[in-house]
Amino acid sequence: MKDRWDAEALRNVRALASDVSALLTSLEVSRRRHEDDHAIQRSYALAERMQQNLERLISLLRT
Repeated sequence: MKDRWDAEALRNVRALASDVSALLTSLEVSRRRHEDDHAIQRSYALAERMQQNLERLISLLRT
């Protein structure tokens, strides 16, 4: 069970790290383009995914 939990936690941490990197890139593009609506929408979508991954990780840590 612990191995399964560790693998699940690691997947969530990796997904979160990937989302953070993508969000930073998206925000940089948005900054360069001075309010590109598509880039801003992508940033919000990435932020929502980050929040979901954090919630999963927190849930795993509590169990």
